[in-house]
Amino acid sequence: FEHHFPGSGFVRKTVGVGSVSGPAAWLLSQGQLLGETLREQGVTITLGVAH
Repeated sequence: FEHHFPGSGFVRKTVGVGSVSGPAAWLLSQGQLLGETLREQGVTITLGVAH
């Protein structure tokens, strides 16, 4: 599952997985993501729609 999302060495070292934002949003929204992931100044945000 993790290989479907771009990862970060820093995130992997910090929390043990390469990506958190994308997979979490994908799981919670059942794959209904809104647009692209925003990466800015060390913060990553992925939005999804959950019903």
